[in-house]
Amino acid sequence: MFNDLLTSTAKPIQPLMKTWLPFQRLSVASLILKAFFLAGLSASAAVGPPQPLDVNGDDIPDIWALRYQAGILNPAHDSDGDGTSNAVESSAGTDPLSPASVIRVSAITRDIAGVHLTFPTLPGKRYQAQENASLDAGTWSDIGALHTGTGGEVEATVAAPGTTKFFRVYVLDVDTDNDGVTDYEEILAGYNPNSPTSFGASGLTDKEALLAALNPSTVNTVSVQAADDAATEPSPVDTGLFVITRVGKLTPVTVNFTVAGTAVEGSDYTAISRSVTLPFGVNTAAVTITPETDALIESPESVILAIASGTDYAPPTASTQSAALLIHDRTAPNGTGLNARYWNEAGTMSGTIPAIFPGNPALTRTDATVNFTWAGSPGAGVNSERFSTRWTGEVLPEFSQIYTFFFYADDAARVWVNGKLLINAWPRSSSAFEFSGTIDLTAGVRYPIVIEFYDVTSTARAELRWQSANLAKEIIPMTRLFPAVPPRILSPLDVLLIQNSPLYNYQIVASGARRSS
Repeated sequence: MFNDLLTSTAKPIQPLMKTWLPFQRLSVASLILKAFFLAGLSASAAVGPPQPLDVNGDDIPDIWALRYQAGILNPAHDSDGDGTSNAVESSAGTDPLSPASVIRVSAITRDIAGVHLTFPTLPGKRYQAQENASLDAGTWSDIGALHTGTGGEVEATVAAPGTTKFFRVYVLDVDTDNDGVTDYEEILAGYNPNSPTSFGASGLTDKEALLAALNPSTVNTVSVQAADDAATEPSPVDTGLFVITRVGKLTPVTVNFTVAGTAVEGSDYTAISRSVTLPFGVNTAAVTITPETDALIESPESVILAIASGTDYAPPTASTQSAALLIHDRTAPNGTGLNARYWNEAGTMSGTIPAIFPGNPALTRTDATVNFTWAGSPGAGVNSERFSTRWTGEVLPEFSQIYTFFFYADDAARVWVNGKLLINAWPRSSSAFEFSGTIDLTAGVRYPIVIEFYDVTSTARAELRWQSANLAKEIIPMTRLFPAVPPRILSPLDVLLIQNSPLYNYQIVASGARRSS
């Protein structure tokens, strides 16, 4: 046995560069049992391969150089002493500063199926195993199909040779989405190699975005949104999620933020840091809000995350600076009903002129359910005719399903659930008495509910029911209704107005009351 070291004198750049690593030539007997100790590497590609981005024209792929901070390295040198020049590593996509990052056959085994060559791969690259009868520059033959890089090891299988054979691994680039950027570069930069517009068809193409990212004058812009704006106390825990996104550069950036809201950090949810770091090629970071269990029965509490100033990104703007989510109680069905207030209305109220809830209510109490037929007064101090009622509180669904809410109204009613007007018979304009509306609810989460009702003359009737796929139509039971809930804002918390824009009417929708503006 003896070692041969063959080194190419060709320019170390695609498409036709071939650089060799040490080989071991074995006898036929040894080959059948052991094949090679080390495979050859060619970092070249087939004829007409996609070319990596090289804005500065130094024949070194820019995204690879930026990722490994290799721009100052001499392409002809072997900085990590792994037997492969920096130029070859740039084509193979390996780390020029890590001797462990190199394309070599890591294992060779033989069984009745043949000889199995195992070697490491990188996402986005393609690998072709080849064989030849000698180490001369003769024709190398492909063995099987191309192997797709996964970031792990892959295996190529060849028939057991009857003569001496040499093997090598041939590294290729591809551009699956034909956007002018190789798959390897897109994956390294955090882009989608299967889409030419990774961040939406209305934005820049991936090549345009990456060329901009390589421009030294480009500045990062940062934004935050609530990807999951509802969290629920255990158990089981249902977390909320903020996502911080940067657009601009590829290099690492640390984004600072502040946290506010009515929820108390450390008792209502697990304490979080005040910054996230986006590594090279990572464009989003998650901030998870994990609710903590407490014994209090509470209305939903808010967590507001706002981008703060920092280095290497532009100051946040009003439209991208903050986002909010709510932490809900996961409550047992132990409610006591709804808060009820009754008003005496004026004689002018009629089937076409609705109630106005004048002044202070004549009666305030907790009603276990809304399931009434009144032939006279609903309670002490309330008229037997021409009265109005407002029930407020929260409703607790048992199932995560679409619920249908029903209200039987004689004379008129309207119903809001979670700020959505489901029923609006105000005044009642048809001969029907029962009305309905649907809403998608999550099990174990308490939702604000507001019901308004009035009666003009004769017998008054008010009945609140619900139904879902797993629940037969029924009067909503007391244990699913909760009174005395502080109001919370359900409408957007901010609005962006441009100078000299037209008059803008902003309606604030809140739980616990009808609405104000």
